[in-house]
Parts: sequence; structure tokens; C-alpha cells
Amino acid sequence: METSAPARADPLESKEKLEEAKHAALVANTTDMFNKVYEYFQSELEGTVEDFTLLENMNTATKEKYAEMTLVAKALTTFMENLQNKYKDFEPYLRKIEEIDNNVGELERTVGLLDDYTKRLEEKFKKLAAQKREVLNKR
Repeated sequence: METSAPARADPLESKEKLEEAKHAALVANTTDMFNKVYEYFQSELEGTVEDFTLLENMNTATKEKYAEMTLVAKALTTFMENLQNKYKDFEPYLRKIEEIDNNVGELERTVGLLDDYTKRLEEKFKKLAAQKREVLNKR
């Protein structure tokens, strides 16, 4: 006689199912971990690429600025060379002007001396004229 007793699960079978479930959970967790590590490295690499792109842009801007500054420096150098050449061309005229200025200074001093001498002569003539009038008036 067979009694129908509830079928008991085989302990070996349940242990295998438990192991399979653990293995499936481990595979799922490992896959999830690898996906998250991949996403992390992907974002790190994107950040690094953006940093290098920024550096490249900054280097390009710096290179352009230095090229511009080089052009300005060359233009200034050319301007200064032209200015020096013009100064060399004008140097003889400047020396003549300085010489004329010195001569004018000497001439002004001479004119001052002549003016003083003329005033003294005028005073003498006035005195002589006054003396002559006195002599003539006394007669």
C-alpha cells in the first residue's frame, strides 16, 4: 500500500538549486560590477579627454597670442630702426641748431654789453652837452 505522503524534496536537488541561485546571483552581481567599473572608467577617460582638449585649446590660444606679440615686437623693432635712422639723418641739423643756439647766447651777451656801453656813452654825451650849454650860457 502506498500512502500518499507529501513528496519531499531531495536535499541534493535543493542544494544544487541553491548553488545555481547563488551562482546566478554571483554572475549578475559580477556583470553589474563590471558594467559599473566600465562606466566609471569611461567617465574618467571622458574627463581626461576633456582636460586634454582644454589644454590643447589653451595651447593654441597661447600660440596665437605669442605669434601676435611677435608681430608687434617685429613692427616695433622696425619702427625703432627707422626712428634711429631718422635721428642719424637729423643729427647734423641738431648740431647746427645747438651751435646756432650757442652763438645766439653769445650774441645776446654781446648785445647786452653794447647796450650798457651805449647807455654810458649817452650819459657822457648828455653830461658833455649839459656842460657845453652851461659854458655857452655863462658867456
